[in-house]
Amino acid sequence: MCWEVVYALAARADVSRDELERLRAEKVDERGGFEDGVVLERVR
Repeated sequence: MCWEVVYALAARADVSRDELERLRAEKVDERGGFEDGVVLERVR
């Protein structure tokens, strides 16, 4: 993945790389990540 795009979008939102990583880790702890390639597409 092109991390420069992610970092640029974060910078435009006034989010530092450190804050972005903190938010990513928090999300993984709360709801899991994408290690298995499973993505929830819809809920009823």
